[in-house]
Amino acid sequence: MKVLWYCNVLLPKAAEAAKIKGEINTAGWIEGFLNQIWSDYKWLGGGGVLGVICPADVTGLIKAEAEDIAFYIVSRKSQIEQFKKILDDFMCDVLHIFGTESPNSYDLIKLFGKPERTVINIQGMMGICSQVYMEGMSLRSQTKERLFEKVIGNSLESQKRSLAMRGKTEKMILENVRNVIGRTDIDRMMALTQNPEIRYFHCNEILRDIFYHSRTWRLDMVETHSLFFRNTGNPIKGLPGMLKALSILLKKYPDTKLYVVGPAIYSPACMKQKVVEGTFNRECREIMDQNSLWAHIEFMNSLDSGQMKERYLRSHAVVSASNIENESNVVSEAKILGVPVVASFVGGLPNRIKHGYDGFLYQFNLPQMLAYYISVIFNNPDIANRISKNAVESQRIINNPDTNIRRLEEIYQIIFKQ
Repeated sequence: MKVLWYCNVLLPKAAEAAKIKGEINTAGWIEGFLNQIWSDYKWLGGGGVLGVICPADVTGLIKAEAEDIAFYIVSRKSQIEQFKKILDDFMCDVLHIFGTESPNSYDLIKLFGKPERTVINIQGMMGICSQVYMEGMSLRSQTKERLFEKVIGNSLESQKRSLAMRGKTEKMILENVRNVIGRTDIDRMMALTQNPEIRYFHCNEILRDIFYHSRTWRLDMVETHSLFFRNTGNPIKGLPGMLKALSILLKKYPDTKLYVVGPAIYSPACMKQKVVEGTFNRECREIMDQNSLWAHIEFMNSLDSGQMKERYLRSHAVVSASNIENESNVVSEAKILGVPVVASFVGGLPNRIKHGYDGFLYQFNLPQMLAYYISVIFNNPDIANRISKNAVESQRIINNPDTNIRRLEEIYQIIFKQ
């Protein structure tokens, strides 16, 4: 059986095979499956052939092979002609598309022309994200566009509209395939709402290899009262709520330190910078200014998987404060390492955390609750250690590489044989 993947990012192995430097993206949810296939000579009973399409800033179609996997690097423009060449060259039996975010996915689906042999792996959920995009932000930020952002067309409202447009593409994609892979209640709901006739397959993810071969979290080896958080530079991940919770925690734990991976928030040095800063950054900065938080936060921009692992293990707790998630890689990676997690009760996160057993869930728009559950971890070593132990055990079941690759193979066989 020949299976062709379409990914919306350039995977490290694809970049390496094609000798492309400087444009590699992290996509742990895809890399985990690829690494397992790479190391598993029995994949699909020894008869599986895999092709992988990745977009990049290249001028034309590039084909590269490594370990019996055919990588096709397509330019971000004029993909339809490149897709035709790939489909003629690879002659796949099953088309597996990761994500509904890209209009190019729809073009590939129509060119392939076999909806019964096409399967969509749900990642983000653009339509749902647009509905809750600005929740957790102040009323001022939600209702008033800043002049500079309006001029350049990058206000929060325009970002929300862009997500809504991508949500329409998402709906078209799901209406034109017969199969979908998901892993949480919310993505199942979304897929069946868009297409009641779609066949839903449950398949959990495989994490990046480094998280399976590591020591687990130990309370005596952490930086006491340190928190780890991921920011994406927009409201979805809930940084304003995290900052408000931090201000509450500092009253009882004045040495609390928040480590934020992702785009940094800066304190403007002059009025000009204040004029051109975005609405999201402005709100975060004002919370930091008003509560004297600057000395308690370290922004780290991007980290590779090894650096992420070490930061997890050094943290007293990990926080996911999102206003929507399908499944959070940060939550899964932290849990499999045994780091206590506090996460908002949104989207698919209740499918990943059993409250009070292997983590804590809180109402995302109540930073007081977030601060409370963090303080439970800070103040109760026995609870923190119990949460840690249970998190490792439950996440090793959810993200078991052998179980999940076998399930993916089973899904391919079912689709192929129908």
